[in-house]
Amino acid sequence: MIRYGIGIIISLLVLGCSSGIEFVPKNLTLTNFDLTSYSKKGFLFTPYKYLGDYESIGIMSIIATPEAKLTDINTGKKDHFEQPIFEKMWKINDVPVAEAMDSLYAAAMKLGANAIVDLDLKEIDHSYNAEAGKAHPVTIYGYKIYGFAIKRLGTFKTDTISSQLMKDNYTNEGK
Repeated sequence: MIRYGIGIIISLLVLGCSSGIEFVPKNLTLTNFDLTSYSKKGFLFTPYKYLGDYESIGIMSIIATPEAKLTDINTGKKDHFEQPIFEKMWKINDVPVAEAMDSLYAAAMKLGANAIVDLDLKEIDHSYNAEAGKAHPVTIYGYKIYGFAIKRLGTFKTDTISSQLMKDNYTNEGK
């Protein structure tokens, strides 16, 4: 009898702890950022090392986070006086990645760079009002974009060895 009682209690605890989520739809997200406008200006953004001669300028980074505003959203429900019920919700804009890249480009050009190599993009987050007792907490997601600014010297010659190095870098990233 005790064995059945413990089983029932455990079953109730497991069922009572469920999150309520029963389905998550599939999601395909394609992210693309076109760098050709910078290339047309003679500026290079690349996640790889530069194999030609160059002058070091410096390490650069920028953090891009979206603007967010706490707003009143109509829930579509009505109170007992037939007035619409509003709920406070965060409206979060898109991450300003293009603006961040433009700023990174402008800052690098101002320092005399014509390339940013070892370019990397890392997702970051920051929570606001997360402390206990604070109303309407929100976590904002953004990106930290960083790389090494250089001034390319002379002409970059693509030879068999450098082409193979670039190919190896590309194929090893997916592993």
